[in-house]
Parts: sequence; structure tokens; C-alpha cells
Amino acid sequence: MQIAVKNLRLRSVIGAHPWERDHPRELVLNLQLSYDARRAAESDSLGDAVDYDRLCRSLQEVAEASSYFLLEALIDALLTRVMSDPRVTSCRLELDKPHALPFAESVALIEERRRR
Repeated sequence: MQIAVKNLRLRSVIGAHPWERDHPRELVLNLQLSYDARRAAESDSLGDAVDYDRLCRSLQEVAEASSYFLLEALIDALLTRVMSDPRVTSCRLELDKPHALPFAESVALIEERRRR
């Protein structure tokens, strides 16, 4: 089964330029993860499922606590958090930094991890 979270708002100090370090900025996260949901489907218990509400709050906390210079470092930290749940078999994240370029809506990094 896959879980998709679309346009999750994160706030983080992020950027290599001094003016980007003054205050947190909004980032947008899109997430797709896969896990074996058979146990959750059978039990109908949140304890057997990947709790996407709790996961999203955790990702927001990771972003708020960070002060990376590069999106690459932040997306790595976010993926590490998602993959810390042993039930997750794969995850794809797209992290957008709105208004990173003057004439573009945003710049995004996309990264995917699979459990071996």
C-alpha cells in the first residue's frame, strides 16, 4: 500500500546566502511511501498502520529544528526520519523551496529510498 501526502507545509531556516539565514521560510513537501498494510487492514488498528498524522508532525519538527544550508541535507534528514519506521519499504520525497529563483515558482529536489 502507498500513502501520499501532498503539499505539507514545513518551516525551516534553509539557504546558503546570509539573507536566507535571518528567519525560517516555508517549504512544501510531497511524500509517497510504501508499506505492507495487510496487518493494519486485518486489525483495523492504528497501531498496526503507519500513522501519517504523527509522521507529518515529526517531519515538521525535523524541519523546524534544522538550519541546513542545503536542501540536500534537509531532504536527507527527512528521508532518514521516514525510513526509521521499519514497516516503510520505500519513500519518495519532493521538497520545494518556493521563490528560490527570481523567475521560478520554486526549486525542488526529489529523492527516493528503498529498504534493501
